[in-house]
Amino acid sequence: MDDGVEEKLAGVKSRAARASVPGTSGKEQKQPKEQAWLRRFVEPIVAIVLVIAGLILCLIPGPGFPLIMLGAVLLAERSRRVARVLDWTEVKIRRVASWSKKWWRHRSPAAKVAAVFLLAAGCSAAAYGALRTVLE
Repeated sequence: MDDGVEEKLAGVKSRAARASVPGTSGKEQKQPKEQAWLRRFVEPIVAIVLVIAGLILCLIPGPGFPLIMLGAVLLAERSRRVARVLDWTEVKIRRVASWSKKWWRHRSPAAKVAAVFLLAAGCSAAAYGALRTVLE
């Protein structure tokens, strides 16, 4: 691993996360061995159904995002392109999380309260807009 990646992963607690470099799981994807035709046929269908159900549940109260991620992970096992998109997303999420953590540490308590209030207001506005869209 190069020094830049090690520095970025220094704050990662889990050994498994430190052992794998973010953004590389698509490159490490192995071709499936002999699997039952039923599993090769059913698994992608289940993954697509989970993603669609997650998208629907994002519009109404429910566990939409976890279902989308579960379906995407199942699809990534079969598709190198989906695995690469998930790797790209992982790198971006880690970058935003790192920035947010640094920002949070260096802010006053009043700024933290304001940030939480604005985040809650934004989430409430998005939920209200989604509810109004669904009910109309």
